[in-house]
Amino acid sequence: MRNRSGSVVYSDRLNEVKLPILLLAAASDLQRPPDCVSETFHELGSADKRFLRAGVAEGFSVDFGHDDLLAGKAFPNEIFPIITDWLEERSRACWRSHND
Repeated sequence: MRNRSGSVVYSDRLNEVKLPILLLAAASDLQRPPDCVSETFHELGSADKRFLRAGVAEGFSVDFGHDDLLAGKAFPNEIFPIITDWLEERSRACWRSHND
């Protein structure tokens, strides 16, 4: 992917991403296969990053597909809590760092 003018190739700059990041890969995603998401994950420059493949082999009830991560039947009980916990952990850490 490039910017509109074509002068910036975003994948060449993944190491500049320093923010905390949670990458979820759907085991049965044909648009963004887990191996591709994993490659992106390894290129990110963040010290606080987590990669999770959402599939049966990882203990989920289904092999999630692309849209299932946000709209599938198993999302509310299996994916949403992971996102919530991840955000709460960072929120607590941020709060502590500002109040020490």
